[in-house]
Amino acid sequence: TGHKFVHHYLPLLPLAPLWNVEISGIDLRAILSDERFQRIGSLQVGIGGQAFEALLASPHKINIAELNVPYAGAKVQATRVLCDPIAMPNLARLNLDSSYLGDEGLALISQSPLAERLTKLSLVSNKIGPVGARIFATSGSFQRLQSLELGYDTPGDGIVAELTEHANLP
Repeated sequence: TGHKFVHHYLPLLPLAPLWNVEISGIDLRAILSDERFQRIGSLQVGIGGQAFEALLASPHKINIAELNVPYAGAKVQATRVLCDPIAMPNLARLNLDSSYLGDEGLALISQSPLAERLTKLSLVSNKIGPVGARIFATSGSFQRLQSLELGYDTPGDGIVAELTEHANLP
């Protein structure tokens, strides 16, 4: 839990990087504002939109290479911050399942420098339709992508058709 992290692991951050941290159930602002936070390389945050926005506001997020924030409720502005090439320059694996990105959020990711770095992307249950699938498939930005997870979005056949017809993926 988050309380265990604060009491047991946060003091260890100056000693060695932590590459797989899961935090849930606490207010993350204190942790995210601590400069020791920048030593975390893989982060899973188990509480939605407020934690996601607090993470994006932290100046110490630069070393995160893997980010799992399901149910982030990623608003357009938060997605823009996530896609900023300076925000998380090492980010290569991203899970925003059930975050309501929609076609607009997927378009932002597809047209950003982040897309060029991603090796894994999970956007299950994000209200992505055929328009978003076409934007994704034709962007040409996902040349390093090795794993893509989409699903539980209602016109599934339209998404599959767009990805199949227009795929410009490795």
